[in-house]
Amino acid sequence: MDLTQIFKDLTGQLANWVEVAAAVIIGIAALEATLRALLVFVRPRLPPEAKEELRLGLARWLAVALEFELAADILRTAIAPTLQQIGLLAAIAAIRTALNYFLQKEIDRALAREQGTAPVVARGGRPFGSLLDGRPSATDAGEPAEPGQQHGSR
Repeated sequence: MDLTQIFKDLTGQLANWVEVAAAVIIGIAALEATLRALLVFVRPRLPPEAKEELRLGLARWLAVALEFELAADILRTAIAPTLQQIGLLAAIAAIRTALNYFLQKEIDRALAREQGTAPVVARGGRPFGSLLDGRPSATDAGEPAEPGQQHGSR
């Protein structure tokens, strides 16, 4: 067996393990969301936002798992780049990008509703901060959406 074949075999196995990691992430996220959903349904005193928070939490983990799946596809394309595989990778990347774009828009709207403010927008139209870490990033240099409005902390 030559070195090229060994590399292809190892890369193929790595891609398989990355897909396993994605499956584990999806499984744990689904289990957590199921348990939280049961709590939302049996505790009527929880605020209505609890359902949205649950849904967005699951969506974030699914986006992470989708990133792992994309990584596995990139690994497979690196070892056997056929036109069909490159087309599949392009389609997956486009879907992932669209899902992440709309998910981020929804997260930012939820953050704005939670704070009772209009979202603060950074240069380039990207909303300032996110629910993922609860803080604006160090590279964000945004202006309040309305004069005199400040980015609220939790």
